[in-house]
Formats: sequence, C-alpha cells, structure tokens
Amino acid sequence: MRSTYRSLSVALCAVILAIIVGHTASAHVLKVDGTIGAILHINPDDSPVSGSPTSYSILFKDTTNKLDLENCGCHVEITQNNTIVSMSTLHIVDSSDATGAYTFPSPGVYSLILIGSPNKESAFQSFKLTYLLRVLPPSGSGSTQPFPLSLGIGLGLMIVLLLIGSYKIL
Repeated sequence: MRSTYRSLSVALCAVILAIIVGHTASAHVLKVDGTIGAILHINPDDSPVSGSPTSYSILFKDTTNKLDLENCGCHVEITQNNTIVSMSTLHIVDSSDATGAYTFPSPGVYSLILIGSPNKESAFQSFKLTYLLRVLPPSGSGSTQPFPLSLGIGLGLMIVLLLIGSYKIL
C-alpha cells in the first residue's frame, strides 16, 4: 500500500513539473484584440536565432467572421527596446493566413507587432497584437541561456514539499 502512495506521489510531481515547464515553454500563443485573435508560429522550431532567417506564419480568427486579410492594410513592426528595427507589409496567403520573414541582427528580446485595419470602412475592427520573442544567439557562439536559478529552486522546493507531504499522509 505504501509503495502505491509513493508511486502516486512521484507521478503527481511529474505531472505538476510537466505542466509548469510546458506552460513556460509554450510557443503558440493566442493573442486577442476585441473580436480578432491570432496564433503566431515561428520557424525554425519556434526559436528564432540571430543572424539566420526566421520565417513566421499567423493564423487569424475573428469571432464575428468579418475579418478578411485580403482586404486588410496589415503590416508588421519588429521592435527592440521600444525602437522599431523593421516594418514590413504582411504577406497575405488567404482570408485568414499570413506569413513573413525577418533576420534578427542580434540575440535579445524583441516584440513582433501585427497591426491591421480594413481597407473598407467598418468591414472589420482594426487590431494590434503584440508577441514577445526571445531571439537566441547562433549555436556555437559560446553564449547560452542559463536556467533561471530562482525557477530551479522553486521547482525543487515544490517537489520536496510534495514528497514530504505524501510520506506524512502514509
């Protein structure tokens, strides 16, 4: 009976850890402005690397079904430290899909801002959606992103407390 509780405790810890780590590493995030939402996908592997071309695709959804990207004055701004480093027109694939590409010059945190307004008045609502992107250095550059110490300590303490709590129940 005691080994069953231990197995359940270990499984519970693994599930909690997977949820926490999985949530912080989520790449496809829905951003919403009013009735319009979009999911951004970054290539390669949702991890842009400085100095290498990064392509992206965006899937839009409008809860009122009025959005038609083919009738949208849509553009993308890429900013770093509140300074625009690039502005380009969004390449429209169809009424709800768009693509683009950019080569980030250096590692760091950037914002990718999607801005759209209808070409015809009142066709759909204007929107502005902002995504934060962490651009990594090229592999082999010697620079790595360390695992945050506070996150590691917090996760370790949580697991230890869960294990102690499960043994005390027994």
